[in-house]
Amino acid sequence: MNKIKKFRSSLFLIGLFFAESAQAFEARYPFIPGVGTLNPDSGIGEYISYFFGILIYIGGAIALVSFAIGGAQYIMSGDSPENSGNAKDRMKGSILGLVLTVSSFILIKTINPAMATPTITPLPSTGGVFFTNGSVLKPAPLRENNIASIPVGYHNLVYKCNENGPALLVWIYPDVGLSGFGSDGIDGVQIFRVACGQSLALGGSGSYKMAFETPGIYYCLGNCQGQFCTGFMSEANLTDQKEIPEVFKNKIRSIRIVNGFSNGIALGAIFHQDKDFTGTCSNMIPQDARFNSRESYCIDVLPETTGSVNIFKWNYKLNSGDGVTFYSTPHGYRTGSYAGYRSVGNDLINPVYVINPSAIIFDYTNVDVPPEVKRQCVSFGDCPGSVEVKGKYLVVVSAAGGYCEVFNQNISNMKGTKVGAQGRQLGDIYIIPVR
Repeated sequence: MNKIKKFRSSLFLIGLFFAESAQAFEARYPFIPGVGTLNPDSGIGEYISYFFGILIYIGGAIALVSFAIGGAQYIMSGDSPENSGNAKDRMKGSILGLVLTVSSFILIKTINPAMATPTITPLPSTGGVFFTNGSVLKPAPLRENNIASIPVGYHNLVYKCNENGPALLVWIYPDVGLSGFGSDGIDGVQIFRVACGQSLALGGSGSYKMAFETPGIYYCLGNCQGQFCTGFMSEANLTDQKEIPEVFKNKIRSIRIVNGFSNGIALGAIFHQDKDFTGTCSNMIPQDARFNSRESYCIDVLPETTGSVNIFKWNYKLNSGDGVTFYSTPHGYRTGSYAGYRSVGNDLINPVYVINPSAIIFDYTNVDVPPEVKRQCVSFGDCPGSVEVKGKYLVVVSAAGGYCEVFNQNISNMKGTKVGAQGRQLGDIYIIPVR
């Protein structure tokens, strides 16, 4: 009977230690005596301190359970000295563990409370995108579907990077879930370009996404405004598209070309009215922007010509191959001794070579053809036979009415192509060295 009384008394004393916080865990972040609670503005250090305190309490609970088990073993030990001794040792160990755990926490809080509340100081030289309240930085994700979930007071973005870092592009949507107004969900969307060290207020918007400005072709639904553009804008595009995404298809009013000269990237684009690179073309080879030192620039385009696009990387180092040769007959590069020819060497393609078919005069040296054929086929305009592409080049052949077609390999029979069929009169031919 004395064993039962001793166990009950000890159990009561340990249980009294936890009585004050018995109802505290009903809240999401309950107040814990000696630890406190959390709120939306709590930092990482406060979270660590809070859960460290919870672990102290859990340790106490484990000690209580262990003590209870020891007590039960003590009661049931009967007259066995060995079992009774083991049970006593278990209860003593439980009490000692609890005392040491609580004492260590009290000691830390008494000597230096900061030791129980660690803080994490961001490295001042570390780059990235952060939420800020003006003094504290919190890492910001590249996409946030609901701006309302951002901590109160942190609705400003700041972009930190070194002086050579790329600009940051931010799409701010008026509604949550990256949604705008209108049937396409893009009305009301604002796009900002944020340079290193700059900040941007998110205001009362619904959501946002970010992307670093990388080399590529950016589609815009508005016209150029300096080197940037207005209206909704796409992310970077670097490859051909047989059909431009519906939100931009035949609606693009301008494009931003962002080059990467440090990496040898200079970009160009040729738009077509219809999908599969057919229909009227808009040749993005403006005379003042073929190749220069501008890292980025904006060009207005005709919306109706933006159904598909060829995107290419100029090889401005001029080592794309051995040039392009034009022949007066189909498959002329296979039967050279029976066709007139004219070669355009790589040295002339600097950085783009433009010529009219009538100016491509054939050479018939050592060519076995009747004189009347030579008189009929003076130029490629008279007899557009075939084209041999001897390297990495785009050959853009235009025709009357603004039609064009882009080739990156031999053209075996010009009359069998879309641009040469149906008796179309060929227009200027562009040769572009590419990577």
